[in-house]
Amino acid sequence: MKFALIALLLFYIGCQDYNSNSFDKDRYSEIELTGGGANFKPAYKILQTRCMNCHQHAQWSGYTDAQDWVTNENLISPGPDKSLVITRIINSGEVGADMPQGGAALPASEFQTLVDWEAEYP
Repeated sequence: MKFALIALLLFYIGCQDYNSNSFDKDRYSEIELTGGGANFKPAYKILQTRCMNCHQHAQWSGYTDAQDWVTNENLISPGPDKSLVITRIINSGEVGADMPQGGAALPASEFQTLVDWEAEYP
């Protein structure tokens, strides 16, 4: 009986791809993104990789619906080049204004994905 219980416990532990007691699910599991057009998921992945490490205080990781980015903090604004995300990444020449601060500029293809995502909003 003990052997069966231990085997069952080991099987159960092996089924998880994260430690459910340490809140790793949010970090390592697939995030369910809703709304938005074809560019939302790729844009979110770019923001997750390039921006969210420094902008944890902004709760951006919780903006899993495309509309969250429009209604919260005006991060994405309908219309070309009106979004805070886009204008902060563009090389404006202002000290401290460009993102990522202290890091390499986003590759042109990633920046274009963000611009394409912004263009999806009417």
